[in-house]
Amino acid sequence: MNIHKVLLGAILIKPDLAPYSLPDLEIEHFPADLQPVFAALSGLWNAKGQLDAVEACSRYPEQRTAIMECVEECEGEYIAITRDRVEEWTQLVRERAALTQFQSLALQAGSNLTTFADLPDLYSKMGEALTLDREEQDFKPIGELVDNWMKSRATFPAEFLFWTSTYTFHPAICSSSAGDPVPAKRPCPCK
Repeated sequence: MNIHKVLLGAILIKPDLAPYSLPDLEIEHFPADLQPVFAALSGLWNAKGQLDAVEACSRYPEQRTAIMECVEECEGEYIAITRDRVEEWTQLVRERAALTQFQSLALQAGSNLTTFADLPDLYSKMGEALTLDREEQDFKPIGELVDNWMKSRATFPAEFLFWTSTYTFHPAICSSSAGDPVPAKRPCPCK
């Protein structure tokens, strides 16, 4: 099954499902032979807010054969076209594009022409290639992590808070920077 053709055929057969696919896709997600078809359909949908296979073929006559191949590929699979399936196929197209880009960058990183100075940029691009549907950044400042932990302490069970408030540290292990032992609430059990 050519997932790219099936997806494009599905949104041509059921154009009401286009909003669940087209906004998440980019032209780079498709192989070179289907990029013009995607560009035509995406342009038509962005201009009018709807898709029509007949209008797409008449507006883009050079893509008529490729558009009809997508429809035929989808019909040939005998699969019910649902919103869930279109979203699943959209995710698969995005994942395959990310994998292809990652593999290309990995080959570039392993090339004899790549220098050590090129590696941080390549690894950064690899991370970006694998980032799908992630709005937040990978790195969080320590201050933000501590703040989040302090806010979450209110949701800890009372037993945990009691345990942490009565826990004592061994003076030989816990001392201040001046060498003074940290005052304990209870005497050390090893004395």
